[in-house]
Parts: sequence; structure tokens; C-alpha cells
Amino acid sequence: MSKPATRRARKRNRSISLPGGETVPQPATQGARHDLAPQEDPRMVALAVRERITGLTGADALAPDQGDAMGRCIVNLCSGQDRSDMLNLWRGMTGARANYMMRYIGQTGNPKGAAFGFISEAIETDQSLRIDIRSPEDKAAQAVASWTTWLAKINALPLVYKWPINNALGLSLGAVCLWRNQAPTPQGKASVAALRVLCGAS
Repeated sequence: MSKPATRRARKRNRSISLPGGETVPQPATQGARHDLAPQEDPRMVALAVRERITGLTGADALAPDQGDAMGRCIVNLCSGQDRSDMLNLWRGMTGARANYMMRYIGQTGNPKGAAFGFISEAIETDQSLRIDIRSPEDKAAQAVASWTTWLAKINALPLVYKWPINNALGLSLGAVCLWRNQAPTPQGKASVAALRVLCGAS
């Protein structure tokens, strides 16, 4: 048998010959490692976790408003137009803060994101399209102005409302739990009450 034929036969056997005539199964090569394949569909794992956290099932548990603790508190404690207005206010506020953190501070504000470096590149675009043609400095200035406006609104609140909003935004020292055991905590309820006051003041 020729050498190439011997190699092909050895590959088909998927075994390694050892001294003394013993053989052992050949380990799988990279790209064919069945032991590394996920045993469960990651989407089902994520759904199970979200269902456990929210107490909801299926698509209800995966709704975007269930993605963070404050969103869950708002959905749990509010209804109708009040819920819609407060969710819009919360998303606007957190979006302004995230934009400020990325454009002015250069960090996401989240520990995981803070560990990754980012090097900006010049990107050429088709100027005939409707795009944002502001310079990076203009965008950073707008991000600062937007977040400063939100901070002014928060700081104008009485202290009893200002602290719960800061806690919900993660601006206070120490960990604050807004949602536990599939329900809002007292801190979560206080944050929603403060957000309702801010919503009326906006």
C-alpha cells in the first residue's frame, strides 16, 4: 500500500497505534470537535434566564422594556399612557447619558466596555445621502449639552426624588437593587415615583 493510501486509511480508522499493538481513538481535529458544540440553544438559555428574572413567559419576557431593572419596574408599576411616557423619558435620559459617556468621556460607563480600547478611523461616505455631517467635536458638544440639560432637570427635583433617580442611573455610590424576586424593590418603587415627578416636570 502506498504512503498516501496508508494515510487515508489511518484517517478513516480514526485511531492511533501504540507500542504493543494497542490502539486509541484519534482525538477530533479542530473544526470537528463535537464535544465543544453547545448542548443547548443559547436563545433558549437566555429566554429561561429572562423568564426567571421577570416572572413572564415567552415573547413577553423578551420584550425590550424588560431588558433592564428600571424598565421592568416601570412596566410593573405603570399602565397606559403613563407607562409609555415614562418609558420614553427613561430611554431618552439613559440614551443621553450613554451618548455623553462615549463621546465626551470615551467610556461606555459599563465595566466590561471600559476594558476595550477604541481607535477611531476616518470613514468616507456618500455626501448625497442624508447623513449627520457634524464634526466629532460638534457631536461631543451636543452630547454634553443634552446630558447637562437632563442633569439640570434632575438637580431641580427635591432631594427625596433626586436620589432615587441618581440611584436608578447608577450615579450613586454602592450597588442599588431596583428589581428582586420578580418584583420592584422599595428602591425600585421610589425610582419610578421620582421618574413620574420628573416626567410631569419635563
